[in-house]
Amino acid sequence: MTFVLIALLIAAIVCIIYAFYLYKQRQRVAHPHHPTVTRNGNNISVIYQNFQFDGHLTVEAMEAAFHVTGIDITFTGPKHLLDGLTKNDLFIIERDLYYHFPEADIVWNEPMNQLFE
Repeated sequence: MTFVLIALLIAAIVCIIYAFYLYKQRQRVAHPHHPTVTRNGNNISVIYQNFQFDGHLTVEAMEAAFHVTGIDITFTGPKHLLDGLTKNDLFIIERDLYYHFPEADIVWNEPMNQLFE
C-alpha cells in the first residue's frame, strides 16, 4: 500500500513538472517577436527572430546616479542575412531597449541606419 502511494506521489510530481515545462514552451511560442536583451558590463547583445545585434552602452552621471544615455547597435553577421528584417522590426527592438534603458539615445550603425534614411 505504501509503495502505491509513493508511486502516485512521484507520478503527480512528474505531471506537475511536465505541465510547467509545457507552459513555458507555450509562453515562448506566444511571444516569438519579443527581443532578448543581455547586458555584459558596457556591452549588450540583442537577439530578435534569429538576428543578433551587439551594442555598446554609454553611461553618464545624471542627477546623482549613473544612467545609460546612449546605445550604439551593430548587426553581427553578413549583410545578406538581413533578408526579411523590416523597419518595424527595428522599432520593436528599440521599444524593448527603451524599456530597459529609458534615458538612452539609440544609434543604429551600418547597415541598419539605411532603413531610416
